[in-house]
Amino acid sequence: MSNQQSAGAAWKKTVNTKNGPVEILSITIGDKRYSAWPNSYKKEGEKTPDYRLQEDNYEPKVSPEVAREAAINNQKLKTIQNEDLPF
Repeated sequence: MSNQQSAGAAWKKTVNTKNGPVEILSITIGDKRYSAWPNSYKKEGEKTPDYRLQEDNYEPKVSPEVAREAAINNQKLKTIQNEDLPF
């Protein structure tokens, strides 16, 4: 393998849709996320893409209390990571 830096990463996952389970690719490039879905309109022999790429901008909704607690815990973690260890 070469010493080139990776441009991103992809994970296969199965999602349940109204038409049954579908295997998609969950792609991360930098700080952007994408989902690659099989092209359900493709017919045998066509030269259309096998997958259609969509930006994944889904953010789960959380209550303000949960968001505040997560922010506090994240700040505590950053503080711990920045402290010098005594050995």
